[in-house]
Amino acid sequence: MARYDLNPPSATANVIGLPRYIGCASPPVPPPAFAVNNPGNRTTYIYESVLLQVTATGGTPSYTWSATGLPFGLPIDSSTGVMSGTVSRFGSTTVTVTAVDAAGRSASTQFRWTVAREPCPTC
Repeated sequence: MARYDLNPPSATANVIGLPRYIGCASPPVPPPAFAVNNPGNRTTYIYESVLLQVTATGGTPSYTWSATGLPFGLPIDSSTGVMSGTVSRFGSTTVTVTAVDAAGRSASTQFRWTVAREPCPTC
């Protein structure tokens, strides 16, 4: 409480107070980073059965999976991200696995997949 006696404070006097936040609500929190986990380079022998689960982190589940460059005979399940089958041609390729989350964002990873002949075909 202040006492001004007979003279009230000036209408032009500066009043300084504590800082106050004036504005909109807090900024929106960004969604977690969305990434496909890289399974690392792979080596498989021809006619060998393969079972490889690819996973993702972040994003909004559920994911839709696709892949390019997979060895012949090895598809990817679009709903689970599981690659399974028997490879039937040898060679080396770069595989790109892509996931699209429920919000429509996509993430991908690349790795090298080599299908080799048996180490000793007569053994």
